[in-house]
Amino acid sequence: MTRALGLALLALAPLAGPKKKPEGPYVVPPGEGAGLPVARLSYVEGGVERAPFGRAFKDVPEGSELRTGDRIRTGPAGVARIEFPLMSLTVAPASVVSIPPGIVLSLVLEQGRGELRSEGDIIKLRTDEARIRGGGRLVVRRGSGGPTAVAALDGRFVVTGGDRDVTLEAGHGTVIGGKSLPTTPRPLAVAPSALVPGADALYARPRQPARLAWTSARPAHHIQVLGIDSEDVLLEKDVGPSPATVEIPWLGTFRWRVSVRGPDGLEGMPSPEGVVCVVEE
Repeated sequence: MTRALGLALLALAPLAGPKKKPEGPYVVPPGEGAGLPVARLSYVEGGVERAPFGRAFKDVPEGSELRTGDRIRTGPAGVARIEFPLMSLTVAPASVVSIPPGIVLSLVLEQGRGELRSEGDIIKLRTDEARIRGGGRLVVRRGSGGPTAVAALDGRFVVTGGDRDVTLEAGHGTVIGGKSLPTTPRPLAVAPSALVPGADALYARPRQPARLAWTSARPAHHIQVLGIDSEDVLLEKDVGPSPATVEIPWLGTFRWRVSVRGPDGLEGMPSPEGVVCVVEE
């Protein structure tokens, strides 16, 4: 067993002493279990801050260890990736995520967007309105006061809101308001099409605005930029209708994709991918 997995399993186990309360596994004394190392900040770009339990936010470097009680905040152009054993969460710009101290290891999306990739059901993802468990790939959005929108892109997840569970298969989503139950799962919006650039790459210079276009009747979208041979998101942002621009600061070949953003926050399926090559000349 690796050290990281051992620490994560330790956080899943009940803590010593008469600390558990009958209200449920998430109701614990303030600060209980803070400071256990359970994850790593594997990627940082564009302004990311960390606040250890009870402290103020400060800039945090890539590779930093994360502990229970920590909060992570991304700036308007910031992207962060939190790595647990068998699970990762990519945190989009203008988002806040916390790892609450407690007797059950979980992640809380306080506001913004998180994209979860999970191989199992070890760590729960929560918001004020919902609890989510399962395996696969999932997008969760939450405004500063709700609601929570959950879109399953791959795999299978169970979403709990109030006293109701709904099961999300790939390609379906649900929305949970502050005092409402999860909506009946519905198919996600169709992916945008006809990307430009598509397979024929667009050539750009570092930090030069690269024009991206697609076909979609919807007014709001989300763009992601990835490496040529990895599923790790490097840059992402919310945009309006087509076209939009991105500025890639590195040399190399990159993929990009776009998805619909509904008025309630529910995202659609991602598009096929286009290619952008960033060169010096």
